[in-house]
Amino acid sequence: MNYKVIYKIVFLAIIILCIILITNRNLLYKLDSYHYIKNKLNNDKPLKKFYRQFSQGNYSQTNTLIKQQFDNIELLWSFRPDYSAPVYPYVLLHDVNKDNVKEIYYASNTEYLYEIDGKTGSVLRKFKTPLGVFSAKANLLYQNNHGETFFLGNVGQSLPVTIYSLSLKGKDIKINWKKFIKGQFVEASINKINLFNELNFLILTRDATYSRGRVHLVNENGRLIYKSDEISDVCDLRPSITKDNAFIYGSHDYISHDYSNHIIKKDLITGKTLWKKKFDHDTGFFTPIILNQENDQFAVLIHNLEDKAIFLDGKTGKIKKIINNINIEGITSKYIISNRLESNGSFVDFININDFKVDFSLKHSIKNKDTITEHFFIYDNHDTIKYHGFSFDREEDILIYKIFDNDKLIQETKIPLDKINFNKLKFSDSTRDFTGISKLGDIDNDNKLDIFFRVYDQLLRFETNSTVSFNYDYDVHPQLTQDALVFKTIF
Repeated sequence: MNYKVIYKIVFLAIIILCIILITNRNLLYKLDSYHYIKNKLNNDKPLKKFYRQFSQGNYSQTNTLIKQQFDNIELLWSFRPDYSAPVYPYVLLHDVNKDNVKEIYYASNTEYLYEIDGKTGSVLRKFKTPLGVFSAKANLLYQNNHGETFFLGNVGQSLPVTIYSLSLKGKDIKINWKKFIKGQFVEASINKINLFNELNFLILTRDATYSRGRVHLVNENGRLIYKSDEISDVCDLRPSITKDNAFIYGSHDYISHDYSNHIIKKDLITGKTLWKKKFDHDTGFFTPIILNQENDQFAVLIHNLEDKAIFLDGKTGKIKKIINNINIEGITSKYIISNRLESNGSFVDFININDFKVDFSLKHSIKNKDTITEHFFIYDNHDTIKYHGFSFDREEDILIYKIFDNDKLIQETKIPLDKINFNKLKFSDSTRDFTGISKLGDIDNDNKLDIFFRVYDQLLRFETNSTVSFNYDYDVHPQLTQDALVFKTIF
C-alpha cells in the first residue's frame, strides 16, 4: 500500500470522526480539550456571559487606608478588586514572606488571585487565570512535607473546571500543577483530608448538561485518585467528613439524576456509596452537620428549607427525629444555633441539644430581613457563649457590631462607612446578601483579633481589642457547618 492510499484513508477517517463529533455533541462535551480550545478561541465567551448577569457600575480597583477608631474596634483599610461577581468574597491568611505580617489571599469570584499586604491593603502580587474565575469559597492554603505554602484554587464558569495549585514561593506566583475536572463550577464544595499517607482534596462540582457534576478526590501532586460514576450537583455545601472514614453531602435536582434531592454517604477511600436517602426538598445547598455521639455513633443534621431539622442515623441514613421551628446555622458543644426572623427583627435561638428546648435567645438585628448567615462568630465555652454579630443598615451605610455573653448585650458599636465609595449599582439585581464575614485571624502578631468583612464588593479590615485564641489559616472551615464560625475556647 503506497503513501497516497494511506493518506487518503487517514484523511477519510478524520472526516468521518469530525462528522461523528459534530453530529453528536455529547461526545465533544466529554473532552476537556474541546472546552479549553473552544473557550480560548472565542476569547472566554462564557465568562463574559457570566458577567452580563450583573450590572457593572464602576469597578476599577481601589485600595483605601482609613484608620478610623471606634469603640473597641478600628477600621484600618478597604480593598476592591478589578472585578468580582456580587457574591461572598472569602479570603485566606498566612505569613508567606516571613515578615511577621500575614498576607491576604483574595481569589473569590475574581479572575485574579490577589496577594494583599495585611497592614496597608495594597496589592503585592497577582496571578491571572487563563479562563474563568476563581471559586467563591472553594479555595484554600496548604503546606507540603517541606513546609512550603501553596494556594489551591478551583476555577470555573468557563470550562473545563480547573484545579490550580499555585506556588507562593519566589518573586512571582507560579503554577505548581493544574488538573481538569468535570462539572460546571465549584462554589464551596471542597474539603482537605489525609489519606494514603498524603494530603488529598475532596472536590464536588455543580452539574450541567455539557459537563456533568462529579465527586473527585485529587492528591497534593494533582493526581486523580477517583472520580464518581454518579452525578453530583452541589452549590454552597461542603462535604462533611465522618469519624468512620466517610463523607456526607447532598445534591440538587436542577437536572434530574439518580442522586437528586438525596443525602449521600460515601466511603472516603474508595468513593463507593454506603447509603443514600431521598427527600422531597433540595439537599444541595446546606452542609450536613455531623453531631458526634458516644462510642462510634453520630447523627447527621440537615435543613429541609421549611424550618425543620432532620436527624439521620450516621451509620444507616435512617431518620431518627424531626424537630420543628429550627432554621439551623450550626452547632456548639451544647446548642443548636437557629436563625429566626420576626416582624420586630432577627433573632438567634440557642437550642439545647439534649432536650431541644430554647435555653436563651438574643436579638441580632432590628431589621426583620437580616439573617445571621455569614454574619457572626462564636466563642464556645460549653455553657457560656460569646456571640459576635454584624448587621448592616444599607440606607445609612452603617455597620452595627454587637457582642453578647449568652443573651446579655455587652457591646454595641455603630460603624459609619461614609469614607468608602461603594459600587452599589453592581448589586442592584443581586439576589445574594452583599455583606458578611470573610475571615478571622491575627494579621500582625499582636494578639488582637482582625476581622475581614465584605460590604458590597469592598473587603474591609477591622482590628478589635479581642484576644486571639485560634488559628485556622490552613483549615477549610473551623467547624463542618454551613458558614457558622464556632471556636471552642476558654474565656
